[in-house]
Amino acid sequence: MDTQLSAATLDLLSKMLEFDPVKRLQTMREVLNHPALFAASHQAESEP
Repeated sequence: MDTQLSAATLDLLSKMLEFDPVKRLQTMREVLNHPALFAASHQAESEP
């Protein structure tokens, strides 16, 4: 099992945990539209 996180996943986590509320992701829509989750959801849809 690969325990390394992708750059996109690390970016998402850092934006979700940002101390400054102006820079932090504000909504679930922003989280779900982040490339880390957007790519994962499309990859899951294409698998048989």
